[in-house]
Amino acid sequence: MRSGPNMSESPHFSVLHLINAFDARYERDQRLMVDLQHQRGYDVTVVTSRYDDQSCRRGALFFRDAEQQLGGVKIFHTRSCKIRSGSQPVIIYNPSVELLKPHDITHVHGLTSYSCVLGSLFKKVNRAKLVARSDLSQAGYNLLKNNAVWKSIFFKLFKSIDAVYTYTASEKALLLDLGFPKDGVWVVPLGIQLSRFYRNVSSDNVSLAPTIGYIGRFDPVKGVHRLVAPLSRILREYSHTKVVFAGSKDDVQYADAILDRMSLLTSRTWVR
Repeated sequence: MRSGPNMSESPHFSVLHLINAFDARYERDQRLMVDLQHQRGYDVTVVTSRYDDQSCRRGALFFRDAEQQLGGVKIFHTRSCKIRSGSQPVIIYNPSVELLKPHDITHVHGLTSYSCVLGSLFKKVNRAKLVARSDLSQAGYNLLKNNAVWKSIFFKLFKSIDAVYTYTASEKALLLDLGFPKDGVWVVPLGIQLSRFYRNVSSDNVSLAPTIGYIGRFDPVKGVHRLVAPLSRILREYSHTKVVFAGSKDDVQYADAILDRMSLLTSRTWVR
């Protein structure tokens, strides 16, 4: 078993996470970050809505189980509502009293999210450093790029952010293109070592032909449609290659359009 941290030897450092929808059941970046900080001995608190990451409303037992899975991290789930906006609903929740308490860092998940707005508004009260994970969607980028009024409001509201981080240099480039200062955006590489998955495969060597999988929901914010062209090219060049899609059809029309395009280009696509 993994032993817990020695709290007497760990620095007393408090982090408040603001997350629109939190689900501790899955090994995703939100949960992993909270869990890692807790294991390091930090005082970690999560404020979130009463919805999970599939936008399903949950009861108190769901969050008590999540707290146990995270070793006692306190999760505050406040009154919430879901507003339908396009294919992806917007989750809004009431501020928690935890936002008024002093913390070393307030960490918000999603640069243009409701949680980021909340963190920006309460920074003047709690005086905590405000750090935002970018996670910029295509819709968010287009709004900030093409709508001058919203862009002006956005930068006035979020000028209190002390640092923004991304997972890739390409996303940082998008933020710089929008006007974020270069020294205010940091690249924190993914925990996955992508170099381990790079391998030259000869089209003449059938035994090395891979199976390529996509695991995730079918939703425009995931950019699944961008996979159609490169995957179709791979399938044409490597006759024994297969592609497997596994995930929920959150946007049925969007998912069916992608799968129809793939089936027209090749018959070697599986859906699970």
